[in-house]
Amino acid sequence: MQIAAHAFCCAADGRMIPYWQPVCDYRDSSRVLYHEGLVRFGNQNAGLSPAVVFPALERTGMATTFDWVMVRHVLDELRADPSATLGVNISASSAHLKGWWRGILAELATRPDIAKRLVVEITETDPIVHIRETIAFAREVRAVGATLALDDFGAGYTSIRQLMDLVPALVKIDGLFLQRAISNVQPCHSLPHLIGLIRELGGTVIIEGVETPEMADIAYVSGATWQQGYYYGHPAPVRSEHRAMLRLVDVAGEANI
Repeated sequence: MQIAAHAFCCAADGRMIPYWQPVCDYRDSSRVLYHEGLVRFGNQNAGLSPAVVFPALERTGMATTFDWVMVRHVLDELRADPSATLGVNISASSAHLKGWWRGILAELATRPDIAKRLVVEITETDPIVHIRETIAFAREVRAVGATLALDDFGAGYTSIRQLMDLVPALVKIDGLFLQRAISNVQPCHSLPHLIGLIRELGGTVIIEGVETPEMADIAYVSGATWQQGYYYGHPAPVRSEHRAMLRLVDVAGEANI
């Protein structure tokens, strides 16, 4: 509770700082699909890393409230920068049509220019308890013109069945699979099969955790053109000069590139 309270204090007094990390094309890293919005809290020495804060928010039932703060911030950024395409993470517990999401979706329905530049990433750190509500939420996100993504796929709670039910345009594979693919001790060869399955189901794959040229090469030959990680840029408070060079709907249609 103390960690969650401190996080909201940071948000209230301006010490919650949005950071941005690009999702890039392996073949041309200046070709940016979108920038994912991440967050840093207060002083870096305060120990409030996202790995500490977000589990605390979920355990205290406050993740949904914090998600609202982040969604509003990303929407403000999209209004301020008509050339930006941005992603926002939400907990699985926030993926429903109750409460504040109805107002957000109604607003997006009247602003297709903003909706088409918004990526809503459902993270796997929390299980999807009410799948029918989440399916209805996913349907509404698509209906207003926003893009639905599943984050950290393969490392959390989302199953292949839920992937089929939610029909996300983008599926972000957790970097753990890439780490295992390059391991000299116990290499894992499942990455190409996982990428192939997602593409067969109609999703565009993004591989996370790309830190070196070797990792980028392996991800690409495994089938992942779109990549994210320190190799392409550390999260930063200022977005790179490059903007999204394709409409998200176009990229979703080129899942087999």
